Amino acid sequence: LVVDKNGEKMSKSKGNTIDPWEIFNNYGADIFRWIYYSMGRYHLNKRLSLKSIENSMNKFLGTLWNTFIFYDKYAKIHNYKYENPSSLIRRPDMDRWIISRLYSTCKKVKKNMDNYNATQSTQLLESFIDDLSNWYLRLSRNRFDDILKLTNKMAFDTLFEVISNIIIVLSPYIPFITKKIFRIEEI
Repeated sequence: LVVDKNGEKMSKSKGNTIDPWEIFNNYGADIFRWIYYSMGRYHLNKRLSLKSIENSMNKFLGTLWNTFIFYDKYAKIHNYKYENPSSLIRRPDMDRWIISRLYSTCKKVKKNMDNYNATQSTQLLESFIDDLSNWYLRLSRNRFDDILKLTNKMAFDTLFEVISNIIIVLSPYIPFITKKIFRIEEI
C-alpha cells in the first residue's frame, strides 16, 4: 500500500494523494519504479512524497545519469572507442578496485533478486553508484583529460566496462533510463 509522508493511507477525500501522472511527466516512470523497489519489502507500506521522489532523483538516478554524461562527454572529446581493452592485471589499483566492486555488487544483487529481495538489491546498487561517482571518478578524473597515456586509456576502458555492465543489472528496475544510456552509447 502506498501511503503519504505521515503514514496515512492516500485518498482523494483526505487530499493527500500525489498524481502519478505528475510524477511520470516531471520525473519519468523509472523514478516511481525505483522508489517502489527501494522503499522496503513488497509487503510493507510505502511512504511517498514529492520530497522522497526528489531525494531519489538526486541521490541515485541523477548520480547515475551524471556519471554516464561524464563518460560520454570525454569519450566524444577523445574519440574513444572500446577496442583492444587492456588486461585487468595491468590496470591501476583504482581500476581493479571498481571492477571488483562491480562484480561483487552484481553477484549480491543476483542473489537478492533470486530471493525476491529487491529492496536489498537497490541498496547495493545505490551504494555502488555512490562509490563509482564519489570515489572512482573523483580520484580518476584527471585520467580522462589525455587518452594518449596508457593508464588514461585504461580509465576509459574501465568506465566503459562498468557502465555497460551496470546498466544490464539496473535494467529490470529502471528500464527507460538504461535503454536511453544503451542507445546513446550503443553499448
